[in-house]
Amino acid sequence: MYEFAVTPAVTQLRRQGVTITDVSLGSLGDELDLRPSDRIVRVNGRVIRDYLDFRFQTAGETELIFQVKKADGETHEIEFNRDEGEDFGLEFEQIIPRQCANECIFCFCKGNPADARPSLFVRDEDIRLSFLYGNYTTLTSITGDEMRRILEQRLSPQYVSIHATDLKTRAYLLGVDESRADISDKLRNLLDNGIEIHAQVVLCPGINDGAVLEKTLRDLAAEFPRVASVAIVPVALTRYNRDERLTPVTPEFCRNVLREIEPLQREFRRTLGNRFAFLGDEIYLKAGAEIPSRRHYGNYPQIEDGVGMIRTFLDGFDRLIRGRSGDVRNKENAAGSRDPRTHKSAIVPKNRSAELFSAADIQAG
Repeated sequence: MYEFAVTPAVTQLRRQGVTITDVSLGSLGDELDLRPSDRIVRVNGRVIRDYLDFRFQTAGETELIFQVKKADGETHEIEFNRDEGEDFGLEFEQIIPRQCANECIFCFCKGNPADARPSLFVRDEDIRLSFLYGNYTTLTSITGDEMRRILEQRLSPQYVSIHATDLKTRAYLLGVDESRADISDKLRNLLDNGIEIHAQVVLCPGINDGAVLEKTLRDLAAEFPRVASVAIVPVALTRYNRDERLTPVTPEFCRNVLREIEPLQREFRRTLGNRFAFLGDEIYLKAGAEIPSRRHYGNYPQIEDGVGMIRTFLDGFDRLIRGRSGDVRNKENAAGSRDPRTHKSAIVPKNRSAELFSAADIQAG
């Protein structure tokens, strides 16, 4: 995936070039005498900051000039041709995440024990990781250069933590002033230039729920399909959270959220063609409600945010059970009798036995 850094990635962001970590034997990179620890500084005169830049600047190019800084400090220019689509055989250093400058009252880092491993205290806020892996950013500190990069390199979709479109509420949640919390112009720039947005709301009882949440969803739905979906996930608190502004999520709260959001989902399905706003799996679990069907989630646009994961697990489990039950019947038919030693019990999720286990028995592996 990507390498975590405990300190801000200022050095990697500011220095020019991307470091090669491996060169495949016999590859084009090997023929060009590129070696691990070499840095590709420019491609066709354009500065390279990371491997995304390298991929973008070399895509479709057959006539290339690399400016390379060797491990001994010498700089060389390599001019060459390559076949269209020919791979360089190069691997590069991983992106070190740009870190968040907000002071979100619900930040997951505040729920970690003090002796947790350092990587659990990394608060990434990086548009590159948003594009590559679906990491959420707030856009509060995005630079003009980063905005231009998103547009030029078409780093779409972007995943944005909105939390509330009410500016006062958003600023309160992020722990910043309203001028920083206001990303309306940035969002407009991205949307007007064809960048798809998936949004997130971390739901904090008594702060951005109720009327504030409905306003947020309606404001974002007005930008559909450019804002393609919204994930609504409950704030996660541990015994290490000390912020008295936060209220734990309760089963009753989750049931109220379901009562408020399900009518909106039906409305969005009528007007937009899909439910648009999706609740995190934890809300259904805590409310004691049924997990929605596969059709509810469409193409699972927010699965990496814990929205629909349980449904995919249950469906996969159902397929496994049906397949194994079929194997049992086939073997029994072939043998002409049942051997009780091949049948064992299983632990079944509460209220799921009838749905999951249509067959009476499961043969042990």
